[in-house]
Amino acid sequence: VSANPCEHPHEKLDTSGVCVCRQRYFRFQGVCTRLGTFLAVAIGIVVALCIAVAALYVRRRVQQADALWMIRWDELDFGPKRHVLGEGSTGMQTVLANFRGLSVAVKPLWGASRPKKAQNRSPIATREAFNFGSRRSTSPHSPSPNLRSASKDTDLSFQMSIDSSYSDRGAASTATDLPKSNNSKGRGKLRWASGRKRAELYTTMRVTCKLRHPCILQVMGVVVNEKRVPRIVTEVMYGGSLLSLIRNDTVAFDGELLWPIVRGVLNGLEYLHFSAKPIVHGKLQASNIMLDGFCQ
Repeated sequence: VSANPCEHPHEKLDTSGVCVCRQRYFRFQGVCTRLGTFLAVAIGIVVALCIAVAALYVRRRVQQADALWMIRWDELDFGPKRHVLGEGSTGMQTVLANFRGLSVAVKPLWGASRPKKAQNRSPIATREAFNFGSRRSTSPHSPSPNLRSASKDTDLSFQMSIDSSYSDRGAASTATDLPKSNNSKGRGKLRWASGRKRAELYTTMRVTCKLRHPCILQVMGVVVNEKRVPRIVTEVMYGGSLLSLIRNDTVAFDGELLWPIVRGVLNGLEYLHFSAKPIVHGKLQASNIMLDGFCQ
């Protein structure tokens, strides 16, 4: 067997005595490289680049979609004196604010401390509180005798649902499985953004902000700020809850009053249940059914 006169083992002499790459090899950067190996590496690099570009594109689209419900703190105008709409059993207050010219209800999701005393309450501050976690308001409101109201219903029992008790057309709320902190304001402000909590919050908001129905409480978005506890922003329900209506002895609670409320609840549930991915109301009760003041 004659020795290979060429420098590299994958080279051979051609008829003119020049060292060239053997069959199925080609010269790459001065070295004879197997064609199959080169193609495999090249295809792998191209596929990896395509996956990276696709991931960046999807991430960008998700960020653009999330920007629709992410509200900046400076977009909310609370006025010279904050008007408290209600206060939950843990002391978390729902306050009235102006968001892009629209009156909205703003409430921290968790971690707020109990205030020492209620101040600057508006005339509607004694109505049923905007309540997350299905806790009752500390001061139920007695609506006017001529209140009818179409009811709104949404208490979403997926990962983290939102439970409310306040809005301007009549709506029910949504229950929440979010971990709640009983710490003071100073704690948990920066830790709320842990992976699980953030994922639950984002997953919920991506669903609730897309719900559009006359009998479902409209969620405008959430204030996400690393230095503040997340705050949910929804429409305002001035009629209070069905529970407060039932407790109002001055209202004749008959079929004429009850039927529009029942019909509104059923319409809202039908919308949720017949979605492409059905949404189950996790806590349907009187305190979670919100009423408007227009008898419709």
